[in-house]
Amino acid sequence: MSTQAFAVYKICQHASSGISFAYSGYIDLFWQLGILSALALAGGAGFAWADLAHRRQSDSDKAGAEAERSSIVREDSEAKSEKVSSQG
Repeated sequence: MSTQAFAVYKICQHASSGISFAYSGYIDLFWQLGILSALALAGGAGFAWADLAHRRQSDSDKAGAEAERSSIVREDSEAKSEKVSSQG
């Protein structure tokens, strides 16, 4: 899985490098740095959004698993108490 992600990263890196090389002769350095800054901010915001979504998903998965586990334990304890009360 990580090799596939690395391959996608390298494709994006090489594509953006080629695009920036193509327009480097036509746009001043000031505007090139502006484009770089804007895309870096967009990338950082996208990463933060994806990380937050992943954390929320994993937290809800953990809470769901814990709730399921506690209901199973509760059912087991209720079944044992019914068995003891029916024997007594």
